[in-house]
Amino acid sequence: MSLQHLARRRYKAPGSLELIYTLEKHKEGFEDRPELQTVMGHFRYGIHRFSKRPAHYFTYLRNPIDHVISHYQYTKDFPEKFEFLPKESQSIIDFAKGPYGNNLQSRFVSGITKHDTDLQVILETAKANLNQFEVVGITEEFDLSLLIMAKALNWNTLYYTRMNDGKTKKKEPYPSPEVIQELEEILKYDIELYKLGLQIFEKQKQANLDLVKKLPQFQRMNSYFQQLNPTYIKFKKVFGLVK
Repeated sequence: MSLQHLARRRYKAPGSLELIYTLEKHKEGFEDRPELQTVMGHFRYGIHRFSKRPAHYFTYLRNPIDHVISHYQYTKDFPEKFEFLPKESQSIIDFAKGPYGNNLQSRFVSGITKHDTDLQVILETAKANLNQFEVVGITEEFDLSLLIMAKALNWNTLYYTRMNDGKTKKKEPYPSPEVIQELEEILKYDIELYKLGLQIFEKQKQANLDLVKKLPQFQRMNSYFQQLNPTYIKFKKVFGLVK
């Protein structure tokens, strides 16, 4: 959500940004209009099929254990968004084995939609795709990933506020070491893809040492922005500048 709000601020011209966050929208695709600059959202590799222009992919990978825990908690906060979520309460182990948790990052980066495809095939396809991406960001290195991505996209508005802090996350304990060990076995394909992502990210860091040097200053200034922005938004609402 933080990245999406940055994109909304960057692409203000009508039709320049397309957001795809639902299964229906993913299937429907987008109109390849001349003013469109960026397509952003939660979708599998292959969305470029709706355009005749060259595709440049950017993504963030996340530690697979943290990712599945976060996604599990999100489904508890918003169950209405998930069509195939069981009616009865699930354990996180069951969730990690199901359609919304089972090596989801590998599945998305591979672009393979058939759920019963061999996971090793999915992983190798995902690796091949990831090696061709323009930028591979790492969620645990969000700020530096953002600077590298912004440089490639020619973004100049980067200060942001952290968003999407789930309700369930605040009240559920972190899984036990035994559960984590079981998750690591279930998510071993995503873990291998994540390791590749870290290698790619390290190469990006070495190619952008100027941004590494700028990172502490950016983070310091962004902390000021995060403190001041809520007050600024309230001020704008009072004077009718935003809704």
